[in-house]
Amino acid sequence: MGRDQIKCKRCAQQPAELDQEICLRCRDDEQATLPPTPNHTDDATIVPGQHQYDAPNAKRIGDYELIEEIARGGMGVVYKANHRNLNRVSAVKMILGGQFSSEEERQRFRIKAESAARLDHPAIVPIYEIGDHDGRAFFAMKYVDGGSLAERATSFAKDPKSAAQLMIAVAEGVHHAHQRGVLHRDLKPANILLDKEGQPYVTDLGLAKSTTGGSDLTHTGAVLGTPAYMPPEQAAGKSVTTAADVYSLGAILYELLVGQPAYRGETTVNVVMQVIDGPPEPPQKVNPDVDRDLELICLKAMAREPDERYSSAQAMADDLQSWLTGDAISVRAPSFQSRIASWMKKNQSLAYGIFAVVFGVLVCSPIAISFFSNSVGEIYDQFPDTDRPWLYRVSVPKFLSFLFSMLLFLIIWPSIGLLNATISNPPTFTRSITAGIRISAILSLIFYVLVGWLIVIQGVNNYSNSSLETVVEAVWPGDESTPAEAKEKANELFGGLDHIPESERASVVAKRFKADRYASFSFSLGVALLVVLVFAGPIVYGTMIAASLRRRKLRNWLFLIRYLIAWTSVSGLLLITFLTVMSRLSNGVVLKSHPAGIVVGVVILIAASYLSLRRWKKSPQVNVA
Repeated sequence: MGRDQIKCKRCAQQPAELDQEICLRCRDDEQATLPPTPNHTDDATIVPGQHQYDAPNAKRIGDYELIEEIARGGMGVVYKANHRNLNRVSAVKMILGGQFSSEEERQRFRIKAESAARLDHPAIVPIYEIGDHDGRAFFAMKYVDGGSLAERATSFAKDPKSAAQLMIAVAEGVHHAHQRGVLHRDLKPANILLDKEGQPYVTDLGLAKSTTGGSDLTHTGAVLGTPAYMPPEQAAGKSVTTAADVYSLGAILYELLVGQPAYRGETTVNVVMQVIDGPPEPPQKVNPDVDRDLELICLKAMAREPDERYSSAQAMADDLQSWLTGDAISVRAPSFQSRIASWMKKNQSLAYGIFAVVFGVLVCSPIAISFFSNSVGEIYDQFPDTDRPWLYRVSVPKFLSFLFSMLLFLIIWPSIGLLNATISNPPTFTRSITAGIRISAILSLIFYVLVGWLIVIQGVNNYSNSSLETVVEAVWPGDESTPAEAKEKANELFGGLDHIPESERASVVAKRFKADRYASFSFSLGVALLVVLVFAGPIVYGTMIAASLRRRKLRNWLFLIRYLIAWTSVSGLLLITFLTVMSRLSNGVVLKSHPAGIVVGVVILIAASYLSLRRWKKSPQVNVA
């Protein structure tokens, strides 16, 4: 019989593996039962390296007589069984591999049983016995005959009080496990059983991990758990703490409130990427009937950063209890600033675009205003027969131009790097440099489009102004020189005109002016590029130091003071260097300052920057399991 003719013995649809007679989709369902139900990707437990074997044909395991198979998953198969001596119905779970299972699988199975066995709480399925039968490890536990929460999750959307009561019991059971050094790491509705009275029982600690030391038999980077209910750090394969279980509790509460998981997708990878990439849709958007306080509790538990969640499962249970009794909960609605920050993180590309355009306009405004100052318009006013060009129809007073310039250099420019680091939140030094270069490139482009041409025109004018003034003075001498002296000065400036007839000299000099202006164009472009580099450098540096200081979690006032000192020191040094270079390029004269004073100033600036960034005392190191 060909492989394409073999069907899965559980779903009868997918092609089965030759040695297992079970399809890959059914293997991923940790809580699959016979007869099988359709598999849901968002409820599949990921267990690296799992593989299946048939259950034993024996009808007895130790003192237990097997009645029927009730569940099969990635590590074991569960039977309803009866203890011969005690006449007690129990659930017996056996490792699937038997004598063919690896040592790692057997150890993980034992850890699962031992972790659950040392827990004693009304909301945790008790373990009766741990044993071995013909080389196959097993353990017996309480038989809960009401099904799992997964089968009844949608019924709670219209009964939020029952959902809150159920989650209080579950959260207290999870807290009990945490206090005894056990993380579940795979909390989901399918792993919460309900008895006939609706009492919940946390079960299946197949991925349980001890926080008191020892190996949990997982590898760094391995993704374990169920995608729709795991926190971002677990989905990314990072180490987890009790905050991971708190997140899963929030994800379960989310599903109970709205009737569907927070994340859904056609494939496991798709769901994992949703978990990593962004926060869930607020419950009220999915189900408008969800109470606002319940939504806050849910979103608090599902915060993306572990330290932003409830400090413990018990703290979440306490808030749920407060909601039931009508008391105030500990969670407050997010402020306007935090909502803006959250929106920026969720829509980072759009936020970057708005941020770049707004600050591009703000940065360019003072420079543009300086070109349209009132003094330029007054020049045209001296010619009554000539109207002002449209660029100078509206003039800006000098004091306003000065005010905008100060606004640029004292507020707008320093704040770009600070806000850039807040929006992008780069986790490493390299990422902060990349974020700084990216926003600098965008702002530089906007800068060139809006005012770059003004800088080029100004440079061209400055290059030819001295020659133009000399010629004009020869035509209309001032009080400082006689007509003969002014004409002689013009002849010296444009020497070599003796061989040109006097009738043609005016035309030749005019063409020389045009040629000089064209020749100065490349120089002006270079000056504009230098201005952009001077403008961009402090933005990149500001992003770097702001990101570094943010990672130290300083108090807001201390963070701002240290940032401003460090930024002002380096930016001031860069600005001094730029002005010195421009002074030499324009007229060959360096700024009038004593060399020793410049050196002392540079040393002070560097020292101030170093002291503002130095770690004055070591932050306490927290070891995260």
